[in-house]
Amino acid sequence: MHLFRLIVFCLAVHSAIAQGEYITLDDEAKLYVVEDGQGQAIVFIPGWTMTYRFFENQQSYFSENYRTVVFDPRGQGRSDKTQYKNNYAEHAKDLRQLILQKGLGDIVLVGWSSGCLAMYEYLRQFGKENLQKLVFIDEPPKWIGDSDSEWVYGTFDGYRSSLKGMIAGPSDPNGIIDWMLIDQVDSSTRLWMNAEMNLTSPEVALSLYVDGLASDYNAELALLNDIPTLFMVRDSWYNEVTQWISGKVPTAEVVSIPSHAAFWERPVSFNAKLERFIDGEQSSVNSSELISSLIRKGDMLLPRYGPTAVTDGEWIYVYGGAPSGGRNGDDFMHAGLHSSIERINPKTLKPEYYSSGLHRRANHASVLVDHRLVSCGGRSQIGLERPKMNSCEYLDFSTGVFRELPPLPEAVRTLGLVEVDSDIYAIGGVVQRPQYSASTFKLASGGENWERLVDAPEGFSGNALVVGDKIYVLGGYNEEAMKTVMTFDTKTQQWEKKEDLPYPLSAYSSVTDGRFIYIFGDYVKMDAIHLYDPETGELRLVDQKMAPRRHTAAVLIGDEAFVIGGNQTSAGKALTTIEVFSLSALREKS
Repeated sequence: MHLFRLIVFCLAVHSAIAQGEYITLDDEAKLYVVEDGQGQAIVFIPGWTMTYRFFENQQSYFSENYRTVVFDPRGQGRSDKTQYKNNYAEHAKDLRQLILQKGLGDIVLVGWSSGCLAMYEYLRQFGKENLQKLVFIDEPPKWIGDSDSEWVYGTFDGYRSSLKGMIAGPSDPNGIIDWMLIDQVDSSTRLWMNAEMNLTSPEVALSLYVDGLASDYNAELALLNDIPTLFMVRDSWYNEVTQWISGKVPTAEVVSIPSHAAFWERPVSFNAKLERFIDGEQSSVNSSELISSLIRKGDMLLPRYGPTAVTDGEWIYVYGGAPSGGRNGDDFMHAGLHSSIERINPKTLKPEYYSSGLHRRANHASVLVDHRLVSCGGRSQIGLERPKMNSCEYLDFSTGVFRELPPLPEAVRTLGLVEVDSDIYAIGGVVQRPQYSASTFKLASGGENWERLVDAPEGFSGNALVVGDKIYVLGGYNEEAMKTVMTFDTKTQQWEKKEDLPYPLSAYSSVTDGRFIYIFGDYVKMDAIHLYDPETGELRLVDQKMAPRRHTAAVLIGDEAFVIGGNQTSAGKALTTIEVFSLSALREKS
């Protein structure tokens, strides 16, 4: 229902938000507040040394339909600096005065980082009065403790050096910026972030830091069972936090975000998740139930979008891909494409470097044939060019030796490649935009040349997979996302068009257990998981989300689907994310 607004938000240049004002607190200190829009109130609280400006993307978006209030907490940004009262108990009292002076009710209260501590303090002092929903962005209720049994940042020993460093001199904003973001920022952005954070004096920063170290709000978690609550936590925390929260606040929802400041780095996907929660579209399953589908998460050695992955059951081999989604930019050409192959232990998700392929490659296709990694097509990199490829090669895992295979008859990227009885089929792909191939080629086991078979009913770019004796192509792309379903019978060597999908799908990865096809991500619905029934032609949306991304790779081991890599924007960096899903649990949620 919000798709149009999301598209407009993506395309719009950031506009200036409403002019701020000062409100006077009981002790005559002044708080800088920026308010915009009408309707239900959403109050955003920035983190340690941060300012209201970090929420500009949220205020410009949500103020269209909500009354948004952002402010600089006491001692931070443009608000007054006081010698004392620089702690989260006072921040909560200031928040209370802000709410009363502005006449706010039924508030969605959103805290980021240590702004969450002010929320816990508010609950401790004032309860849930005036609050309708709570959102905690990437912050545990306790900073230091036993990391094996609690959700904490770490132990006091781990903070000892940083605390001593702050006593000796001001903290370095650049270190904080690098910690809270996953993308590199340009110099101008870094300068304004530095300037905003430096509005907080070293003395105030130290006082708040010490108060955070000394605080423990685990007792306040019990209050959250009586109010709709959303925890938005970074990917690396997601598994542990989801399980921990399910035992403390079973009614709460937990969603993953890519970084500590994801609302600034990925505002579109972040705002969509937040808006779903505010509008009451909370997941129908609680966090403890979600664990049964999303089993584990991990990270590769390198960020990759457009890689391929195969498995022999013992290891998962990931080949190629691009570290950045930027198109034709200097950063993209500097970063280049990956030629490396890493392998992942499917039990521990621990990655290690394995080898390098014969080419730098992305948007190619790979398949496991007789314990060999066969890779064909894609785009490569030669100087500043990214030519499409027709080369095919295989890596023999038993010897570690690469060998060339007969090249494809046409250079193509984003093609389908499957194996049936040791024969290899190459289907479709982008030949030269706007030309999308409908070609079907077969390389028989031990053959010296590709045989051209009957063309597919439509040209497409995308993947393919085998169910029984048939090759399935679901959706894909041909100047627009496709709803087409095509099957190729490997016995009769004929194509057939099936009933269209109810909506288009592209840029996804998929696996099959021989009965159903499981589809992960989509160019538009990046966090969606779908289940397709080849017998009935029914496509169902699974009640389980994945980390939002597209152009991933996926493999199946037993009942577990491993979804690997991907990206979120055409100009952003690729991801290292690995997620493991239980197919049986996904079926139950479809």
